[in-house]
Amino acid sequence: EPAMVFIYVLPKHIWEGVDDPVAFENEEMIGSGPFKLKEASQGEFVDLAANKEYWKTPANVDEVIFQVIDNDDARVRALTNGQVDAITDVPDTAIPTLQHSDNVHVQIADVGAGGSLSDIFFNVVSDENCPEDDGSGQPAVCSGHPALKDLAVRQALAHATDKQQLLTIGTGGLGTPGLSLVPPGLGAFFASDVTDYEFNADTARGMLDAAGYKDTDGDGKADRTRVVLAGDGIRECLPTQDCDDLTMRLNYPNDSTSGPRESDLLKSMWGDVGVNLVVQPLAPDTLTSVCCPTFDYDVIMWGWGSDPDPAFLLGVAICDEIDSGFSESGYCNPAYDDLYDAQAVATNTDERVDLIHQMQQILIDDVPYIIPYYYPYIGAWRTDTFTGWLENDPTLGLEDQSNLLQLRPAQ
Repeated sequence: EPAMVFIYVLPKHIWEGVDDPVAFENEEMIGSGPFKLKEASQGEFVDLAANKEYWKTPANVDEVIFQVIDNDDARVRALTNGQVDAITDVPDTAIPTLQHSDNVHVQIADVGAGGSLSDIFFNVVSDENCPEDDGSGQPAVCSGHPALKDLAVRQALAHATDKQQLLTIGTGGLGTPGLSLVPPGLGAFFASDVTDYEFNADTARGMLDAAGYKDTDGDGKADRTRVVLAGDGIRECLPTQDCDDLTMRLNYPNDSTSGPRESDLLKSMWGDVGVNLVVQPLAPDTLTSVCCPTFDYDVIMWGWGSDPDPAFLLGVAICDEIDSGFSESGYCNPAYDDLYDAQAVATNTDERVDLIHQMQQILIDDVPYIIPYYYPYIGAWRTDTFTGWLENDPTLGLEDQSNLLQLRPAQ
């Protein structure tokens, strides 16, 4: 049942003649839902009118307007002054203000029916798996730092990452420490018992030492053109690798409010064990273009929102998705793929849960991803205009489409 949550009923007479469903723009927004598109302006608003002929119970409201307010402070002011009735993307710094505002309710939940996560992922695509087409007819770049293909380096960086500090910066301490690609909101599918990496800089240094990454020339301290915050300086690559030292690119989306502080923290933590990060924020579209299937990056800090079924996010790590652009890391492990195929046809729930737990442990062992934290669900809405907002369900406010059917005027 959870896997069908995003499967919609569509009119056959409209879609049956469409040769390319992906290219079909569906400009009239033909569907079977409780609302119809009335008007929309890219980046400004979407105006929905209630579908009075909806086949099930119709909405109690006549119209819903989703207004885009990019600025955090402006979004909060719009709620407190009554310009809007509810907001999503509530900044954690505004929570105390909202909690003390008249006629405003703030709801915080640790998990949801799905969930969202912060991730740090590595470019680990192999030479043989580098896509022949980057989506524009050109071969992919596949310029990832050679040392990231070394499992010991990735595991060391996992030990060098203080997830609690990143969580504090990214969520104001309201999130949950990360573990795997499956968020806690997916219930039994979340493998809370898998083994993670303890934050320990000494362990990370020891692993890099044992793997042969040394700072023999001391250039990490002597070269004033480099930025090294702490530790032994920048470690050098192995003689077999086509690189000079462990200086790596770190990219993140420039629309991330906490991105600058999180990237500075990560640079400090990894610099402390001898890995230097050159940080560059990019516009989301640009970040996507360098990511996949171009693979023209070293490390990216971004995030995911999950479906209610774990197969969606776990699918980003299968070999077949490297060419499609769905795979962010270029990770490929046939044993993982076998488990993915097996869970897809498992008819026993306990069996499927076990397979999905095994997959999560493999991803943690192989470290194509580090998951710093899971985002909390935070919603805020006015109590004097409409009632019916979801409060008890972990999927809050407008995170759940069914909310629009439950809302009714407060008077």
